[in-house]
Amino acid sequence: MIIGKYDTDDLTDGQVHVFYKLYNNPVSKNNLLSLDFLSYSVSKNFRCREFKNYKNDCDYLLNIKKEILNKYGINLEKLYI
Repeated sequence: MIIGKYDTDDLTDGQVHVFYKLYNNPVSKNNLLSLDFLSYSVSKNFRCREFKNYKNDCDYLLNIKKEILNKYGINLEKLYI
């Protein structure tokens, strides 16, 4: 799916999971965080030439406040389990 000129096919499985949690969250008034995550992730994957699951593929989330992640239902401790 193309969203904001980025293709979700260029995400790892973990990134897809997180992106759709952010994008489809009913709490969200706008999807700016999900679009930022999408653009960062696609750019990173192209730089690394890696589109399979790999460690720290969602490291963008480390820059987001824990309260915001909780609002979207994302638990960083359980993300890579």
